[in-house]
Amino acid sequence: DVKKVLVPRTAAKHWRQLEVKRCWAGLYCSFALVGGGDGGGGAEQSLVFAVGKSANGRLGLGGKEGDDGVVLTPERVALPAGVEVVALACGSSHAICVTNSGRVYSWGNAARGALGR
Repeated sequence: DVKKVLVPRTAAKHWRQLEVKRCWAGLYCSFALVGGGDGGGGAEQSLVFAVGKSANGRLGLGGKEGDDGVVLTPERVALPAGVEVVALACGSSHAICVTNSGRVYSWGNAARGALGR
């Protein structure tokens, strides 16, 4: 069911089971930085999880899609092992992140140079 939530409330239990440090939202997607301290090279690796519409690869899940192209429970973004994300931004069909080493990763719809490639 799609419904409006007019006042802030606690997110779904799937998010509460993760140690979320930061989050970002786009038009059709949401991302969360999980574990590993603050994303700045903590003892444990930080991971990025995503939910939302998976069309055009906007979630970065490597082709993993939910029913009707919608991912309702957080799924790990397919970033290379050891990558420590410190910032992320997302549009309606793409996302881009920067790591603690200054590398930039992007995924999703590459139309009009949106991915910087």
